[in-house]
Amino acid sequence: RRKLESAVAVLRSAGALRENGFFIDVGANIGTQSIYALATGAFAGVLAIEADRSNFEILRRNIEINGLAGSVRLFHGAASARSGEAQFTRDRQNFGGHSLEPGMVLTPVEQVTVRTYRLDDILTDCGLRPCQASLVKLDVEGHELQALRGMAALRAERVPLMIEFTGRLLGPGRVEELK
Repeated sequence: RRKLESAVAVLRSAGALRENGFFIDVGANIGTQSIYALATGAFAGVLAIEADRSNFEILRRNIEINGLAGSVRLFHGAASARSGEAQFTRDRQNFGGHSLEPGMVLTPVEQVTVRTYRLDDILTDCGLRPCQASLVKLDVEGHELQALRGMAALRAERVPLMIEFTGRLLGPGRVEELK
């Protein structure tokens, strides 16, 4: 929560945060960052995107239990470079560690097929335009480059990004490419 609040404060002080826009939570997991984003008061709403079916159902319940269904748009699917299907590896011990990148999963338990979508298309499907986005948070367990490739319109709009990644797991070449 502190990292998100710090990011909002830095963006506000730089004049780079569109007030009353949407927080785009890519890899929303169970919705903690979505809820924290709304608690900052900086966002009109949230678009929460989650690929894992079990996590998505917990996300949906979490949003409902917290009385936020009117402020959060939910999308079940994975953000990637293109629309289609992909193999998604689930982690047995870390329910936030599932990934489209099998080498990122430390304790793999199974693979399931998930739908992939360009993030720009997800926005359109959810009735949003890139200019309505204030901040995009990416936490997609090693699939960041692919997600970034699927958000050309958001990047062209210069929407700020907050990206969580683990450099030691990505490797030096991919870290440099991500930068």
